[in-house]
Amino acid sequence: MFTKQFTKYSRGFVHTLQCGFVTAHPEVKYCIVDFDPEHYNDRLFDSLAIQLPLALKQSCIKRKAEYLAVRYAAKGILSMAGCKHIPGTAMDRSPVWPVGWCGSLSHSNNSAIALIASEAIGVMPGVDLEFLRKNEILGVAGLLARDEELALIKHTNIDYENGLYLLFSIKESLFKSLYPELGERKAGFKDVRVIGIDTISGDVTLELTKTLSLYYVEGFQITGKYIIDTNMIITLVL
Repeated sequence: MFTKQFTKYSRGFVHTLQCGFVTAHPEVKYCIVDFDPEHYNDRLFDSLAIQLPLALKQSCIKRKAEYLAVRYAAKGILSMAGCKHIPGTAMDRSPVWPVGWCGSLSHSNNSAIALIASEAIGVMPGVDLEFLRKNEILGVAGLLARDEELALIKHTNIDYENGLYLLFSIKESLFKSLYPELGERKAGFKDVRVIGIDTISGDVTLELTKTLSLYYVEGFQITGKYIIDTNMIITLVL
């Protein structure tokens, strides 16, 4: 799914930074960082030239560390692409991308990812990263998927719990991709269903079960991608 161009290691708050591009769409760039909240302090915002939003000033360390890490990833990959700005934050907490750019952000546990593309290429990136926690998702399976989707993952070679995370994550990526079109009109997990999973190519096919806009109508299909690592899953929709 991703083609890595380089990885940097360092000590401190962000200890691993990996950048590259989406293999099937080289014009779409990504940056993944691993960070350590134990090394976080508010001064890092100044040293990394990232603004701490007023709404976050009284937040817990975990929340501020996640925000800083994912903005740092976005700043790094935008800078590589020639953009010296970083995404701001809207009132609804969604990222506000620099003029001419679009993208998506996600974080889980102590990892964060930024996906960016020029608006000129006509894609709407959506990315989601989830830390795979055992025994946490089983109880909500019926809320995020239909019976036929649960049956589908049982017929793959994916661990069932990991498969549930896949269903959740790929839908999150789709919702992020559609957000510029849908805005505040929230879609539910059962407004879209997964109808195909190719464990060799990493393709996941989704279909809308409800009309969400003039263009995104019931029956609309789109294919996303996924990778499952030892302890995390990353999905994307373009």
